[in-house]
Amino acid sequence: MISQKYIETVCTGGITDNGEWRRLYPVPLRYLDTERQYKTFDVVDVEVTPGKDTRPESRVPVIASLRITSNLKGWAERRNWVERTAFTSLDEVASAGKSLAPVRVRKVLEFIADPAAPQWTPTQLEKLKQGNLFDERHPLEKIPFDFRFRWIDDAGK
Repeated sequence: MISQKYIETVCTGGITDNGEWRRLYPVPLRYLDTERQYKTFDVVDVEVTPGKDTRPESRVPVIASLRITSNLKGWAERRNWVERTAFTSLDEVASAGKSLAPVRVRKVLEFIADPAAPQWTPTQLEKLKQGNLFDERHPLEKIPFDFRFRWIDDAGK
């Protein structure tokens, strides 16, 4: 995501030791020190603070505190973390007051890759031009597609 305030950041989803989902934002992933640049399925310790985002799972990570502790190897180990937090439907997620949660999918109906603008908009280009006092910006490739799925959840919707 390109933001006015943070330039290039990602939103990272994860699960706490207590089985609660967390949305961490902003994370300048490509600009983290080598020892902090986590990968998919890494287990991390990080201090968090509340932010302006009022969704219950959202937190702001204290990047300086981030430490990679391990990596979940293989699907069996990953499933242990995710399965206990999964819901059968989006309705069930909403009823539980969640804004971030896995939903069991009964069937994928369609994968959609719609063409998108092949170039950055002028506004996006201006944001990308903003410098950083301490780091040189890495080129960011524009993906010329928007991706979506259509699916049926475990409740049949």
